[in-house]
Parts: sequence; C-alpha cells; structure tokens
Amino acid sequence: MSVKVDIKALLESGVHFGHKTSRWHPKMAPYIHSKRQDSHIIDLVKTVEALDKALPELTKIAGSGRKVLFVGTKKQAKDVVRQAAEKINQPYVVERWIGGMLTNGSTITQQIKKLKNLEKRMASGDLEKRYNKLEVQRFQEEIDSLNIKYGGIKDLMGKPGAVVVVDALTDANAVREAQTLGVPVFAIVDTNVNPTGIDYVIPGNDDAIKGVQLLLDYFTEAVAEGAGSVKTEEKPVKKRRNRMGVSVDDIKKLRELTGVGLTDAKKALVEADGDFDKALEEMRKKGLTKAEKKGDREAREGLIESYVHSGRIGVIVEVNCETDFVARLDDFKTLAHEIAMQIAAMNPKYASTEDIPAEEMERVKAELMVSEALASKPEEMREKIVTGQLNKHFAEQVLMSQTYILDDSKTVEQHIKEAIAKLGENIVVRQFKRIELGVSE
Repeated sequence: MSVKVDIKALLESGVHFGHKTSRWHPKMAPYIHSKRQDSHIIDLVKTVEALDKALPELTKIAGSGRKVLFVGTKKQAKDVVRQAAEKINQPYVVERWIGGMLTNGSTITQQIKKLKNLEKRMASGDLEKRYNKLEVQRFQEEIDSLNIKYGGIKDLMGKPGAVVVVDALTDANAVREAQTLGVPVFAIVDTNVNPTGIDYVIPGNDDAIKGVQLLLDYFTEAVAEGAGSVKTEEKPVKKRRNRMGVSVDDIKKLRELTGVGLTDAKKALVEADGDFDKALEEMRKKGLTKAEKKGDREAREGLIESYVHSGRIGVIVEVNCETDFVARLDDFKTLAHEIAMQIAAMNPKYASTEDIPAEEMERVKAELMVSEALASKPEEMREKIVTGQLNKHFAEQVLMSQTYILDDSKTVEQHIKEAIAKLGENIVVRQFKRIELGVSE
C-alpha cells in the first residue's frame, strides 16, 4: 500500500512558506506558486507531485535491503531526524557532517571499529579492571565523542541505497558526496536552494519543525513499508550489561540527560536496581535541589538569542548565567534557542510571576472576587479559590509556568532548573520581545 500524501496537512504544517524574495534561487521558480508580501509561497501541488514520485522509489530501495541514510545537522531539526531514523532502524547523521563520511570509507570504518571496540570493552568491564576511575572516565568521554560523530552510522555497512536530506543548503556536502558515489538524493528544498543535481526535489519549508516532521513521517512510512523494519515490530534487543548488572546504554543515556559523571550515573542505576526511569527521577530531584541552592546567585553574563519562525514571528531574548565560560557552551546556547522557540510558539506576556504588574494582578483579582460563581461559596474559602483561579489565569501568560513545548511532562521553569543542575550555574531569563507580522501591540 503506497503512502498517501495529504495536501491539507502540508498546508497546516506551513510547508508552503518559502524564504524572502530577496534570497530566492532562480532555479526554484517552477516550484513557486506566488509571492506574499516579501516572501515566496511554495506550490504545494508540486510538493505532492514530488512526494508521489519519490516515496515509491524510497519504498523500492528499502525493499531491496539497502539502508536509507537520514541527514539533518540543522540545530532545530536534529532531534526529529534522529527519532525518525531510529524509529525505522535506519542510519542517520545529525551532528556536523564530517568530510569523507561517504567517500572516504576506509578512514570512517577505522573510527567506527575503534568505537565498537571501546564500547565492547566498557560493557564487559575490561576497562574497569585494567584502569583507574579517572582513566575509565577518559575512555567513556572518548566513546561519547565518537558516538556523537559516528553513532548514527556505526551499523551502516558500505554505501547507503539513498540519502534523505532535510536541508539541502546546510548539508550541501552530504549531497555532493552522495552525487559522487551515484547514491540517489531525496531532499527538502526551500526557495533559497539550487536544486540542480538533487535526484528527488521535495519543494518545502525546511525551517518549520512541524512541516519537517510531517515530511519525515512520509519518508519513514515509505521506508518502513519497503523494509518492514519498524522498531516497534522488532524483537527487543538485549541490553549490554556490565558486571554490576546495569545496562551500559542506560548509563550513557542517563549521563546525556542529566550531565552527571560516569560514577554518579552508574551509582544511581545500581540504587534503582537497573530501573532507568526511577534512576532518572532521582537524579532530577537531586539536580533540582542543587538548582534551588544556586537560585540566589547573581547571573549577569549570558547571551542575546534571536529566532525567526517562517519569516512571520520574530523573538529576541536575553538569557543570563554567571560566567562567560558557561555562556559559550553549546548546552547553554541550545537552551537559549529553545527558550526563544518557546516564546515564539506560546506567546507569553511575562517572564515570571514577579514581572506581572501589581495593578494587573489586582484588577483580575477584583473581577474574580465579584463573580457569580464565587458568591455561593463560603467566605473563608473564597480567598483560596481566587488564588487558584489567579494562578490558572496567568499560567499561560507567564513563560516559567508554561508547559515546555519540547517535553510536555514539565514546565519551562523545571527545564531551566535541570539546565542549572547540569551546567552548575544560576540561569535567568531576563527579558524578551516577540514580534508577529501584521500584529501590533
């Protein structure tokens, strides 16, 4: 059964929004429907036609037993590309594309072999027997570094059957290497990209995460249909365990999520009897406690982060930390970018409850106190009820109280506290400004 493409879903996901007309590439003219204000609008009919042509070919390639390599090194697309590829057990590259990743097979194979050997020795406990804790920590750091570079392709044997690229401009090197080897390229191509040489051009917005996610869903469905290798249908893979009975993969994952050292991660899993969720919850509790202690420390360094969504919503936000060293870390920069995305998506009015003007608080409280629903309640309960209603009223207007868009199990404040625990410094969202095209304050 072939994959069905829904043009309405493409429209709702913003796939039709192109770049500014001043940044367009003339060779994309056949895929452009019209111009709206200063931006091009992509012809979604052409997008559907391109997908109808590309998806059966992906199914055919996957059905022949060849792997499909997913590439998306753009910051905002990394997670969705990784999740899409892992879901169907296909290789991926979401960090920097290393030159020769496809064309210099011998060097890449050597590095992957080194990675697998170190992982095997770490899993068996061989490294712990031979080296002290500091040296084992260094080996783990080397494993982590190699996994960042090659983890997504360590099970890729030989050249892939196809390459799916989320942003043909950002990952132009991947496109060129695939062309050199004669590997077909399936790429999302925005209006600012030269489509020449790309085998299957999918015209679409490569900046809108919702749109990228939808297109990836189509790609993965086509690949899964051909390969029949969706992870949920596979037999569970037995986890590698060290001599303490703790999964090495869980140790690595816990360290990535919490930023703790190797020994602390292992200890947490041992105390939780190997239960990853329990260990993670305990580590988060400890981290939040540490974050509370750091909350009063002055944060005056940091950075100004800007974010523009589809050329229509712009955000500038000041995020502070204590030192310039932390301000230059990738984890801090990523946090600032995610906060800017949150502001663009959820449109908060205030950074924290302390920023709500007293007169606004009193005005809303006065309105609630005279409501008919409250009049029937006992007088001693009214204050508590109004307090609860006030908190609910301002919850979506206050950035810190909002549900975090990338993980709805926590609030923005909880996410920032986890970052404080991980980075070791107090972090404060000082101020922000959100501008939406055609909307005045």
